[in-house]
Amino acid sequence: MPSGAQRRVSRLLVGAAAVAMTVAACAGEVASSDDRETQIYATALDWLLDRPDTEVGDVEEPLIYIEHLGSDAIALAVQVDLIDRYDDVVELRFVDARTEAVDESVSDAPVREGRVLIGLGPISEENELRAEVYRSSSEVTAYRFRLHDEDGWRLSATPTPIEPEGLVADP
Repeated sequence: MPSGAQRRVSRLLVGAAAVAMTVAACAGEVASSDDRETQIYATALDWLLDRPDTEVGDVEEPLIYIEHLGSDAIALAVQVDLIDRYDDVVELRFVDARTEAVDESVSDAPVREGRVLIGLGPISEENELRAEVYRSSSEVTAYRFRLHDEDGWRLSATPTPIEPEGLVADP
């Protein structure tokens, strides 16, 4: 029969194992949530980067600024995943303030150095999001994306043009 000390050690090990399993399960949920967001944002960015209004012209190092249009920032892990994903195509730079991307000292407040600012909205439970493309204060386009998971995230239909809201508001 085990001694009292052995029983306490055994309970401690069982408790530690339970905590470890809980932490691992929670980490898996965060990773899958981040993975979903990364894939949905990437699907929207793929579509946007293939459009004429996101061309950055003849610059040595193409750069697209990204601003989140919601109250919560895009998770850092998602930002890193997206930066890595597009590394060979274009540099993505996430901004905390629009002034990092826009030259407000110039009339019409264009994006710095002829680059592009893309605003990405939060992803709804229905897998919808708003995205906006800003070249200047008078040149902003917006789209509503609807996506579904079919062996990877795909557009449910061609994104719908909508009225800009996020990037036309004061930063």
